[in-house]
Amino acid sequence: MTVSPSAGPEPIPGRRNQAALSVLTFDRGPDTDLARWAQLIRQARCADSGVDADQWFPVSTNAESAVREAADALAVCRSCQVRSLCLALSLLHWDVGQYGVWGGLVAADRASLRRQLLTPGSPPHPEPPRSHHV
Repeated sequence: MTVSPSAGPEPIPGRRNQAALSVLTFDRGPDTDLARWAQLIRQARCADSGVDADQWFPVSTNAESAVREAADALAVCRSCQVRSLCLALSLLHWDVGQYGVWGGLVAADRASLRRQLLTPGSPPHPEPPRSHHV
């Protein structure tokens, strides 16, 4: 399955978990997408957090190392009111969402979650990536 910001996702064959699918397709359309991005931009705590930009883009590809590198950024995410929207948009717009910290997860953890959501026959409630506490 491919997910494109300009077009809706291709249909997923077989029976799918509607909750997981809705994360990737919620009310798709240019107006809805723009409204969701605008909400995220207005309300996201990362914009004025004062955390160094490098913290938002850990260089390690290993999830545990990346979590250590992004500890301050992840702390900001934990109290953000639009964290779930941020995560959903990063999964939907993978061209952007595959990099950095989004929705309280580092890239490796989001990639794992995204694979679970896009894999036919995945569990009805995908396991979230394990929390890496620092």
